[in-house]
Amino acid sequence: MRLFVSYAHENSAIVQPVVDVLRAATHFVWFDDQILPGQDWKHELGEKIHGSDVFLYALTPQSVASE
Repeated sequence: MRLFVSYAHENSAIVQPVVDVLRAATHFVWFDDQILPGQDWKHELGEKIHGSDVFLYALTPQSVASE
């Protein structure tokens, strides 16, 4: 299954273990640790969201306040 994980960077320490578990279960998990410097991140995010089976949103006060 292809999963897209959306989260606030301040919460990466909380989200990373979840991503690790999902990857260990052989799911393809995309989260922004795969964006390269200079890449058009808005375009990349749109492509990955549309290509995902699941959109996983880590709901935290920081993610709600984030752009």
